Amino acid sequence: MSKVHVKNGFEYKCERSNYGGNWDVTWYYKPINQKIFLIYSCSDKHKTLKADVEMHLSDPEIALTEYTSHLTRASDIKLAEHNLKLAQEYSDKVNSPDFDLRGNNPNRESKARKYAEYGLDSAESSLKTAIKYTEILNQDCARTS
Repeated sequence: MSKVHVKNGFEYKCERSNYGGNWDVTWYYKPINQKIFLIYSCSDKHKTLKADVEMHLSDPEIALTEYTSHLTRASDIKLAEHNLKLAQEYSDKVNSPDFDLRGNNPNRESKARKYAEYGLDSAESSLKTAIKYTEILNQDCARTS
């Protein structure tokens, strides 16, 4: 467990993972009064540093707005179910015996199947996350009522 830092009403922490000798650092943040940590990453950089997180949290209004919109999207079960349905339909299409992309790239179909599988796994994971976040948010609402 990493150390939790506090800045402008937010808590933030990092998680380090080693992939084949390369360290990957993932940053998480949340308002102090929330239970759900969300991932923070710079859109204009490959690596997000602690200084980037602190700069983001230096304006608490923008950080709270971004946190709220991200949490709303991540906990939208209907959207996650819709995305899972689309991913399942695409996976079924790509894995059907009639599927043929034509052309002279021999790896094109195998890549399409691999991407369809990845998309299906991602959509299933998003649905599980949405359900989990909704349960946590509903528990918080029940306690405050």
